[in-house]
Amino acid sequence: MSYAIRQSSEWDGSEGQDWWRWSVWIDADDAELDDVVWVEYRLHPTFPKPILRIADRESRFLLKTSGWGEFMIQARLRLKSSESDLELSHWLELTRPSGTSGASRGISKGEPPPPAPATRTKVMLSVGPGQEELADQVARMLKDDGVEVSTQDDILFGMPLEIQIEKMIGEADALVAVLGSKGSKWVERDVGVARSHSVPVLPVLVGESSELPSSIRDLQVLRLKRGAWDEVDARDVATSVKKMAQGVLRPSTSRIEPA
Repeated sequence: MSYAIRQSSEWDGSEGQDWWRWSVWIDADDAELDDVVWVEYRLHPTFPKPILRIADRESRFLLKTSGWGEFMIQARLRLKSSESDLELSHWLELTRPSGTSGASRGISKGEPPPPAPATRTKVMLSVGPGQEELADQVARMLKDDGVEVSTQDDILFGMPLEIQIEKMIGEADALVAVLGSKGSKWVERDVGVARSHSVPVLPVLVGESSELPSSIRDLQVLRLKRGAWDEVDARDVATSVKKMAQGVLRPSTSRIEPA
């Protein structure tokens, strides 16, 4: 096997700080890349999401992000042809362009990083049949609060559906699964993808008689008992979603039932 982690980096000193935009990907021949199911990158623990799983074969399992210091990147490759995962490592090298002063720094445990550029909280909405109006209202409220919201309406033509869903959910800070009495296999699939990426999931169950699918009954639930929801219900959902996406509210097996 000839798998290896490759990288590129670009220095950005526009804000008066040392900051690099960088990418890593898996270098191998086509047959070897076809054998990879996904790549799980493990970054330095100072990153907000230090473990990221990429399943995009076409991009050679490309990961794009940014940071201020060098560190050892670990990657775990799940292979179709092997019973055990393949482990790789690569020291991220960040080099200033010639003519600029200073030097790149390695991240050390006791050295706090400089402030990172502000990033928007990202939420993915997965919606079951009959719940589109509630989801639209929640999305509007989240956007008004400065949250970036994506749904299946953002899927582009010409690109494989599975790849787009995987990317949208993998980049989200939380997934919201809005379900009514009819349930949805599509929503269950999205929840499975989110859990494989360690993305927090909040199922929203509408209607007192509605039940969670057995595959996600261990998750925390925001239950709206009334089938006819109102603006207060939508605000309860938006508030809980924002808290979960920002790490204030953590997933558990408890039930949240708005008054």
